[in-house]
Amino acid sequence: MANLGMIELSFILLGVMILLLGSGIWIAVSLGLVGFVAMALTTSLPLGSVLATTTWSASASWTLAALPLFIWMGEILFRTKLSEEMFRGLSPWVQWLPGRLTHVNVIGCGIFAAVSGPRPRPVRPSARSRCPSSTSAATTRASASARWRAPARSAC
Repeated sequence: MANLGMIELSFILLGVMILLLGSGIWIAVSLGLVGFVAMALTTSLPLGSVLATTTWSASASWTLAALPLFIWMGEILFRTKLSEEMFRGLSPWVQWLPGRLTHVNVIGCGIFAAVSGPRPRPVRPSARSRCPSSTSAATTRASASARWRAPARSAC
């Protein structure tokens, strides 16, 4: 452990960062290596065990374990055509409303959320099955973009 002041340490770390970025190393990797150099220069703790403990505690959470399962569930719903069938079944119910596709999407996401809980799960199957139906429902890109650019009307 070197007995460096804050100014000297800052210049050393800035130099290491410029050297790493100038050599073409990715920004995230460069930041990690600069952090490793900073730990090596300022502490006498064993760096391997500190980094291993920090990495493990940051990655061992139920939130990170659940996200791939949510994506997998959305993929299963998409592959089994369940979401497409649901949208096809909901479409006649909202046919009289303007913006029918949007209402079908909101109701479909509400049904998925009611069945599986209010999480990001319904987003993937609804978005993937909604996009092909927008082109097959006689909605062209030009008319869709013109609708978004139209001035908002007052509800009064």
